[in-house]
Amino acid sequence: MTEPINEPTNKAANKLTNEPANKAANGLLNELKNGQANEVPASETHSRLLLDSYRRATGRDLLAPVPATGEAAAALFRAPFVLLSHGTEVDPVLNYGNAAALKLWEMTWEQFTRTPSRLTAEPMERSQREKLLADAKEKGYSDGYYGIRISSGGSRFEIRNVLLWSVTDEQGSYRGQAAVFSEWAYV
Repeated sequence: MTEPINEPTNKAANKLTNEPANKAANGLLNELKNGQANEVPASETHSRLLLDSYRRATGRDLLAPVPATGEAAAALFRAPFVLLSHGTEVDPVLNYGNAAALKLWEMTWEQFTRTPSRLTAEPMERSQREKLLADAKEKGYSDGYYGIRISSGGSRFEIRNVLLWSVTDEQGSYRGQAAVFSEWAYV
């Protein structure tokens, strides 16, 4: 039995065409329906860390209902929002992107998880991004952020109402940061 596919939602509209700006989400849905993205490259352990740390940071659940043990990786990878995270390196490298994130940034899992997090933003956007990351690290999370990002193919898009949080384990050890959003528009 195949799992139901949640269609990614994107409330943003393309400023130039007034069409829904969800090309990435629609492309993702078509790939999932065609069976081309059935493999989930993320680990269950990291996926559960993202779910649990989100709850610790915000007091809310990232997915409802919360996936059962052994189902977090598939649920997050196919979730109807963009989710990404990076580690704790001096120049943090992305260590997770769900299917919607991979599609939006036009990368494979292998490309995405080798990319320094700062490279998801254009050079002129990076100082604002750094302030956001510092704020979220200090406070646990920050929401309502928006900014311009760029895909590997050069597509520019504005991300909106982003919630960024510090990823911590059960002992409170800092493991990186993650971001989630469901609104974007190509610019």
